[in-house]
Amino acid sequence: MKLYHIIILSLITYLCEGYILWRYCSLLFVRKYSVKKCCVIYFVLYSISVIFSVLSIPAINSILFFLNTMLIIKLTYKVTWGKSLFHAIIATFMMIITEMLILLLVPNYSHMVYNFIYNFQLQILIYFISKIFYFIAMTAIAYLLSRSSKKYNQIRNTKIIIPFFISLITAFTLITILEICLSISLPFYINVMIIISSVALLLINVLIIVLYNFIEKQNEQTTSLQLQLQSESLTIEHYKTIIEHEEDKNILLHDIRKHLQSIQVLNTENNNEQIEAYISNLINSSKLSTPKKVCDNPLLNAIIGRYIHLCNDYKIDFKSDIRHHSTDFLSNDDCTSLFCNLLDNAFEATKNTPDSFIELNIGYNTTHSIIVITLINSCLNNPFDNNGQLKRTTKTDSRHHGYGIKSIQNTIDKYNGDYNIYYNHSTSTFHTVIIFQKNTHNLSNQ
Repeated sequence: MKLYHIIILSLITYLCEGYILWRYCSLLFVRKYSVKKCCVIYFVLYSISVIFSVLSIPAINSILFFLNTMLIIKLTYKVTWGKSLFHAIIATFMMIITEMLILLLVPNYSHMVYNFIYNFQLQILIYFISKIFYFIAMTAIAYLLSRSSKKYNQIRNTKIIIPFFISLITAFTLITILEICLSISLPFYINVMIIISSVALLLINVLIIVLYNFIEKQNEQTTSLQLQLQSESLTIEHYKTIIEHEEDKNILLHDIRKHLQSIQVLNTENNNEQIEAYISNLINSSKLSTPKKVCDNPLLNAIIGRYIHLCNDYKIDFKSDIRHHSTDFLSNDDCTSLFCNLLDNAFEATKNTPDSFIELNIGYNTTHSIIVITLINSCLNNPFDNNGQLKRTTKTDSRHHGYGIKSIQNTIDKYNGDYNIYYNHSTSTFHTVIIFQKNTHNLSNQ
């Protein structure tokens, strides 16, 4: 084959292998860097392989494939050298096996392999078929290994079966085309059409799999958000119960005069036992136990009361300053979504931090006609990575990473608000500032 044929084949091969390795690692590992930086690492290392592929020495290509795979896994993902070596061995072994598999599946090619080794059109088909089987094998291995992984302990079978099914159909189609090309001498223009069709078929195969995975991911996120909404609805009902309890307490306090009159009658009759039972019943009544009132919004007061109780258990200093009617524009659902997620994140960051505190302030800025919500909490470590993105959650259920932030952002967007989050290194504190225009109360009635 000519030099440019070899370069084209190498580019096609390494593009396929790079995509397969990316998908394999995505199922098993966590990236160190952003997608852009990871792509640069892939590009640099595979470019070296393309350069050496001009030599057309299989042994060198295999060694470079092994070294590149090991370096990519180690440099791009959060794994040890031992793990990167192990997975590089698996990838190299499966690559060799799937290329040899062609000899078994296409007898006409295996009997006359040396006659077709320099046929560019046939080599493209063979490379495509081998990479499809390589994709199937690596995806199957990743699925089996991921079943024991904490991160992907509940991968749905359909996420593997459907890509397998699509890949097998594509491989069968390409094998059929290859058999036709080996059995019949075709004109040059038909060979060109076959190559174009094969490339298009492979691209469609990749596109379908990518779209399917994207749809699956969106469905999972939608399901998780629905579960979160259900949870928040239950939380609202819980806080409504607390508010009703507060009303019962107020009724009891309102009737205290009548209770005192009853005690006076019993005292006149010297009925000490009944007086003692009456007073004991009033003192122990659940209607008298009530959380501290911190604001005029009953729901928000119940929410903050819950977190004050949690902070007391962990010896976290909780302070709040909430101005009258500053949150009236928020519906019950949005009030729960916003403040439960804000305070939950703050509590998670401070509960294992010594001498920690949480400070919530909600007030007006009359100069700019805005409502400002500020939340400051202790945070021992910087929660942002080198790219300015929030690191993954430290909560037990890491599969729902980021949904609390998304819920907060959705509520802010709904009321045309704006927010800023940052970390102060000098004080080791995390700051959240949310701003709403003062006329946003109109939105709650829409």
